[in-house]
Amino acid sequence: MFSTGIAAVAEAEGTGFNERYDRLLRDTGLMMVEELGRRHLGVELDKPAFWQAAVRRAISDVDAFEALCAR
Repeated sequence: MFSTGIAAVAEAEGTGFNERYDRLLRDTGLMMVEELGRRHLGVELDKPAFWQAAVRRAISDVDAFEALCAR
């Protein structure tokens, strides 16, 4: 769900997110995930908002897949 949450943040921000994502990847393995979220995504992972956006994105992806299968 963390990667789905990152995708939701990226989708909301557009192309400007790419540089922040590169910095997040560079710091992966050097920081705890909570610090990565705070520093590079501007989110608090102990709050529901980030995870709710991730779940909404996952549901949207499943809906799109089901629509394709129904064709």
